Amino acid sequence: MLKLISCSSGTHFTIIMPDTAFESRQKYEFPDLVLSLWKIRSDQYGKIGQVSISPDGGIPDCMDKNPDCRYEFSRGAMTFNRRFLGHRANA
Repeated sequence: MLKLISCSSGTHFTIIMPDTAFESRQKYEFPDLVLSLWKIRSDQYGKIGQVSISPDGGIPDCMDKNPDCRYEFSRGAMTFNRRFLGHRANA
């Protein structure tokens, strides 16, 4: 994400998986972030980014391409603004 925003003066950014088609029924909206998620298949562990969802609907953690991670969801798309990165830096 940091590399992406360093190349642009924009305020909003969207990251998607360009070589993957997915149908997402899970959408999580926060003031500075929107995530589109799907349940990960067992053959996808370690190959894509995974997201942890807390019981209250928060996103406490995410990992990218970690074969030992067993988070239930993967991110298909995310839209965020520059303020989101400030929140992550303070977490």
